[in-house]
Amino acid sequence: MLLVAAFLGGWLQLALPADTYGVVSTRHRGFDPAVVKPGGFTWRWQRLIPKTLVLHRFTLSPRLAELPVSGTLPSGAVYAALVPEKPDFSYEVHVTIRYRLRPEALPRLAEVEALRPEGLDAWYRTADANLARQAVETALASTASDAPGVAADLVTDLPAHVPDLELLDVAPAVIRMPDRALYARLKALYLASLAARESALVAAAGRLAVLEAETRIDEQRHDRSIAVLDRYGKLLDDHPGLIQFLFLTTSGKLSTDDLRTLDLLDRLAPVE
Repeated sequence: MLLVAAFLGGWLQLALPADTYGVVSTRHRGFDPAVVKPGGFTWRWQRLIPKTLVLHRFTLSPRLAELPVSGTLPSGAVYAALVPEKPDFSYEVHVTIRYRLRPEALPRLAEVEALRPEGLDAWYRTADANLARQAVETALASTASDAPGVAADLVTDLPAHVPDLELLDVAPAVIRMPDRALYARLKALYLASLAARESALVAAAGRLAVLEAETRIDEQRHDRSIAVLDRYGKLLDDHPGLIQFLFLTTSGKLSTDDLRTLDLLDRLAPVE
């Protein structure tokens, strides 16, 4: 009887109804990588010891997400302004998806993202937002030329972008996509013109730098000339007789001896 009681005590599946999956966490080994599925049984000896094993029960019922997403390609209005037609680079994607969380992902999500049963609704809201983003990115990455082709690519390619989700049904309702080839051409044209403007600005900056350097050189020359004149002015202020001497020596080609012979020096005030 004790053996039977011990066996039943370690039987995990007895309390797991349909669509409910368990993640086992033990005190010493952490999270078990194998998910506990409803039906059949899994025996864990740790359950026999109180507080050694915790079983997290996740109910994974299918979820329906309505995902209407609209927007404009990056800088679409800027590129559209390059041509008179002003093309519309906005998009609209409306898709209905029925999905559920993959049971096999539960142990990893519980360990890495700390997902618990009580936080499942919040996790689903994040999953809805990620689905909407991935739906738009997948649609924009499609090479199809019409809406039905984009919808087909969406159904085919979207599951690979959300590996933690099992997509039970993907139904695109509205798909309006911009002319992506025209967008790419206008973007390339805009970037080329931007590069040309940058080159012109660099060249202008170089010329401006040269002009500034030449201006600084002229200013330095001017400052040196002013300094020289200032020194001469101070010299003449300190020795005013130099003015008379300079006048005599610069009057024609006469020397001071010639001027003395002409008796001019005696008529001038003596040099102090």
